Amino acid sequence: MNDILVVEDDPELGPAIAEALGGACLVTNAAEGLAMAASRAWGAIVLDRMLPDGDGIEVLERLRRMEVMTPVIVLSALSESERKVEGFSAGADDYLGKPFSMEELCARITALRRRAQSTAHPEFTLIGDLEISFKWKRVVRAGRELELSEKEYAMLVLLARHAGVLVTRRMFLEYVFHYRPGVDPQTNVVEVNMSRLRKKLEAPFATPPMIETVTGRGYVLRAASATGD
Repeated sequence: MNDILVVEDDPELGPAIAEALGGACLVTNAAEGLAMAASRAWGAIVLDRMLPDGDGIEVLERLRRMEVMTPVIVLSALSESERKVEGFSAGADDYLGKPFSMEELCARITALRRRAQSTAHPEFTLIGDLEISFKWKRVVRAGRELELSEKEYAMLVLLARHAGVLVTRRMFLEYVFHYRPGVDPQTNVVEVNMSRLRKKLEAPFATPPMIETVTGRGYVLRAASATGD
C-alpha cells in the first residue's frame, strides 16, 4: 500500500504502521503531513491526533477546506466519545483509539479504500443543459464553452456538487477563498465573484436564472435549459 500516507510522530509506532501497510509514506509532524496530503492523490491517510506541532484535527479541517477528500482514519489515545465526535465532525472517515492491533488498522484501511472507490466523484456532470468536466475543468452550456476564472469555476463546482441544495456564503468563503472557519472577514468577495459567474452562466441565454439567491443565506444551483441566445 505505497499510496498510503501515515502522519505519526511516535518513533516506534510510526515506522511499524508504515511497514504493516506495505511501505507507506511516513511523516512525523503536522506541517509536513498537510503538505504531503495535498501534494498528490493518496489512497488513504492515517493521521495521528496529537502531533508535536499541532492537532491532527486541524490538519484534517484544512484538508477538507482545500477539498482534499482522501479517506482519513484518525488515530488517538483520546478515544472518548466526544473526541470521536470532534474527529468525525472535522471530516474523518474513521477513528481508531490507541492502542490498536495492526490487523484491525489494515482491515479498516482496506474498507476505507473500497468505500472511496465506490463513491468517488464522477469526472463529468450534467445539470440541465450545463455540462461540467471536472477532469478537464471545462464548462459548456447549450453547446457553448464558457471561459471562467479559477474562482468562478471553483464556485460553480461547489454549487454543482450540491445541486438543488443551499450552499451558504460561509461555505464559499471556506472552500473557495480559504478563509478560516468561524471568522467573518467582512468582505464582498463572494458576491462580486458570484455576479461575474452569473453574467457568464446566465446572461447569454434566454432562460430563468440557474443560480437562485436565498437572501441572507447563500445560493442554490437549479437545472435549466436554454431556449436561445
